[in-house]
Amino acid sequence: MSSQDGLTHQKTPFLNILCSGVHNHNALLEIVDCTDHCAEGNKKDAQYIADTMKPHILKIDPSKQCVDFVIFDGASNVQKGGKILEAYDPRITSVHGACHNASLVCQDVTEQPEVQLLVKLHKKFRNLFGSVRHGPHALFRKHSKQMNNGVYLGFVKPADTRMAGNLIALLRFLRLREALVATTVSAEFRKMKMPWAPFCAILQMDSLWRAIFALCRAMYAMLRLLRMADMKIPAMGKVRWMSFVTLNLVYS
Repeated sequence: MSSQDGLTHQKTPFLNILCSGVHNHNALLEIVDCTDHCAEGNKKDAQYIADTMKPHILKIDPSKQCVDFVIFDGASNVQKGGKILEAYDPRITSVHGACHNASLVCQDVTEQPEVQLLVKLHKKFRNLFGSVRHGPHALFRKHSKQMNNGVYLGFVKPADTRMAGNLIALLRFLRLREALVATTVSAEFRKMKMPWAPFCAILQMDSLWRAIFALCRAMYAMLRLLRMADMKIPAMGKVRWMSFVTLNLVYS
């Protein structure tokens, strides 16, 4: 089994080529610096990605009897590179990585109309209490510290490039419930007489928080899996351990 991932570090394009087998579960074969290739006016296209992996596949498996999987992320160029490798060796199957599969599931969930409504509400309240509105932000910051043992806990600003960013932001939003409610029912907040203050009454509705809780609970396992990809230590062994425990729970 082989895998490849692209990254850009300090504006330098790289490709990581990894592999896993029976006797060695984690091996780094090469880190390809694509600078010279791109300086010639080329791109990290599908053919280039496939060509960087072919020598390693041929070296490991000259008889084409051992390498059976290649794993890529969800980008279109690397997925097409996987299809080229499938044509090069019919034994090979190209699949998404575990974290990217989870990311695709989270993306499909986030695109649902009901979830989009929650995402828009979170963005609205993040702009009101977690952005540059000094009065509301200062008041929210005060209550957030009171609810978290003197430590300020703020909103998470989701990014489209981060896997499940909106779901992670909603999970933090749920944790900020008490601070937000305390802020909006306080006398200081009412004295501000902001035009959007009546809208904040929605934060006192239990139905809103039940909906966010149900969504976060349903997607929590996916979020835990994606967080493993952010760790600074190898975590794929934990993924295998979690799968083993899950199977035992299902069949016991």
